[in-house]
Amino acid sequence: MTTAGGVKFVFITLLSFGWIRGNAQFTSIDIGINGLTCSQCSRSVEMELRKLGFLKSIQMDLEHTSAVLALKEDAYADIAAVARAVRDAGFSVRYLKARLKDSMFFAGSGNCRSLQGDAYFILNASEDHKRSDVVQFIGKDFMPKPMLKQYHVPPVAKTLCPGKRIYSIIVLKE
Repeated sequence: MTTAGGVKFVFITLLSFGWIRGNAQFTSIDIGINGLTCSQCSRSVEMELRKLGFLKSIQMDLEHTSAVLALKEDAYADIAAVARAVRDAGFSVRYLKARLKDSMFFAGSGNCRSLQGDAYFILNASEDHKRSDVVQFIGKDFMPKPMLKQYHVPPVAKTLCPGKRIYSIIVLKE
């Protein structure tokens, strides 16, 4: 093996084990929660969310029936677990948006992106998105059924974007 080939092999090996991290990661999650009507409801959701080890802080907003979740630096953000925690508390997700630390996540072409082993199929991919850093998750776990009807997630998304978990997202201009 040549020196260049050896270095390439070591780099790929380190990258696959997660020892070299890219700059892209989620820093916060904004989640709308249907059914929050009182402080006890809010507390119930907060207690379920506190079980998630990747959260640094939780700010519940009863007036807007939402929460802002700050994520720990370099932690794997399990988006599905966030939605599941809200459901486990007895409520439903109205929307789930995540903010990226580095919008370079959108560099490249095509609809597929990868972050921390998960795959993201971008439903509205365009050149404008390379300057954005907020995504909204699309799917039955992340929004009410009537809202979901306005999005078409092609069945091919799962085969085009291999990953531990495969999410459909739209990129927001914020």
